[in-house]
Amino acid sequence: MQKTASDWGLFYTSHHYDALLSNPWGFTRFGLADARHAGTDWDWFKNRQGMINFWRGGVLENRDLDAIWPVGLRGTQDRAYTFPDGITEDAKNKAYREAIDEQVKLTKELLPAGKTPLFHFTLYTEMLPQYLSGKLDVPPEVTIVWTDDNDGHMRALPKVKDQWKHGVYYHLAYFSTTTRLTKQVTHIVSPMRIEEEFRKIVDARATEYMLVNVSELREYVMEARMIAELSWDAQQAFAKPGAAERYIQWWSREYFGPSAADNSATAYRGYYQALNIWDQISVGSNYILQALAGGPIPAGALSSLEQREIAYKEVLKTADDASMKMTPEQRQYFYENVTFPLLIDARQTSAAIKLIKASAEQDPDAVRKLRFSAFDDLKALEDEIRQAERPPFENWYRKTWIRSDDSPYNLHRSYERTRAFLIDHYLKP
Repeated sequence: MQKTASDWGLFYTSHHYDALLSNPWGFTRFGLADARHAGTDWDWFKNRQGMINFWRGGVLENRDLDAIWPVGLRGTQDRAYTFPDGITEDAKNKAYREAIDEQVKLTKELLPAGKTPLFHFTLYTEMLPQYLSGKLDVPPEVTIVWTDDNDGHMRALPKVKDQWKHGVYYHLAYFSTTTRLTKQVTHIVSPMRIEEEFRKIVDARATEYMLVNVSELREYVMEARMIAELSWDAQQAFAKPGAAERYIQWWSREYFGPSAADNSATAYRGYYQALNIWDQISVGSNYILQALAGGPIPAGALSSLEQREIAYKEVLKTADDASMKMTPEQRQYFYENVTFPLLIDARQTSAAIKLIKASAEQDPDAVRKLRFSAFDDLKALEDEIRQAERPPFENWYRKTWIRSDDSPYNLHRSYERTRAFLIDHYLKP
């Protein structure tokens, strides 16, 4: 795959911890350390030559490709490098620079004659404060790559023009084994946020390099295309205000046709108001869990949920109106990109309202009626999940919080577990 991309004129690269495209994830898992005579310890102080041998393997395996080579010193599974206890910041910066110098030197030595290497160094998590301290220096041929906060807000950007080229690593999607699992479910970083942040990026001249994290691209096509358009010609896109709004209007016409465009654009605007940050898609499910646990519900929660439900009904009505004017293929994509993500929280918001009301109800018949109605909301969501899991996306949400499995990624809430709990504890005769 990498060779095909390179033959097509594309550059092959990887993200911040994959120094010299060597795949540190496979240091022990895939036997790469043994194959490359890299020793057994990922330790710059005790096994420097072994780590150099490991990186050498990455260059040798990819040197015939057009590549942009990541440099830096991190752990083997996208975690910060583990330094010895008590080490000073100056010693850390010295180790970072020594490792990067070795990586640059190694790549220059191993690439075919006439092939000029390109390098990038990403200021992810712990590396940003190290770099901003002014004590961490990198070779002049290395492009400095600035990062967002995993939610589409840039953490920092260069303030002055200097000797380095600068670029950006930007997240539309983010996957974590403990938090932000909702980012795998749908697109949350809006065109409006992209416009705001990319205007800053262009103004800061951080335009030499762009890497966009889309995880599984299916849910993130809309915003990924917007970033591609901006990267191709930011001057034209930002020639006047309102780039995000123009993009939403263009997208709606281009993908859903002129007859559905106005309603589609209105639905997208409502979507981004409702789901404007990663935790908004799980508001209803969180309150369901609180209601089922029997704990106190915060004052004003019920009123807030009811207002949320009204907003969902309004935007879903607009989405339905748009869908009626689409072809079946357009309708399915619009459902997956707009309607279904809204339904994930809308259904559970509705169920949460009923369960909260049931917890305050004295009449047993009324309690049971409310709980069955909440259960109906979750059954409807189950059918809607199946519609979004059409071929070839069967079990697509299995490793997210709305579906349960035995994987280590499913560590907190799950729609299926909530549904099973409701049946076992409240709805059995």
